[in-house]
Amino acid sequence: MLPVGAKGKITEILGGRGVVRRLSDMGFIPGVEVKVVHSHASPNPGHGGPLVVEIKDTRIALGRGVAMKIMVQESIVNGLYSGIDREPKCG
Repeated sequence: MLPVGAKGKITEILGGRGVVRRLSDMGFIPGVEVKVVHSHASPNPGHGGPLVVEIKDTRIALGRGVAMKIMVQESIVNGLYSGIDREPKCG
C-alpha cells in the first residue's frame, strides 16, 4: 500500500472480470499514475477504511478491499521514491 502523498504507476489489476472492468472504466489501467490523497482509519483494529486516490486529475474514493486489487509500482522522483525513501511496494 502506498503511503498518503505517494505516487505510483499501476502495474496490474487483480480480480474477476467485473472488478477489472469497473476499475478500467474509471481509468485504473496499467501504466496510469495514481496518487494516494487520503487514507481513512477504520474503527476495527487491523482493518483499513476507504482510500481517496487521484487519477487523471480526478479524486475517487475506493474501499480498501477494491484498492488492494490495484497493484502499483511506487514512482521514483529525483533518485528517491515519492513520499518516503524506501523500497517500491505493490498494493
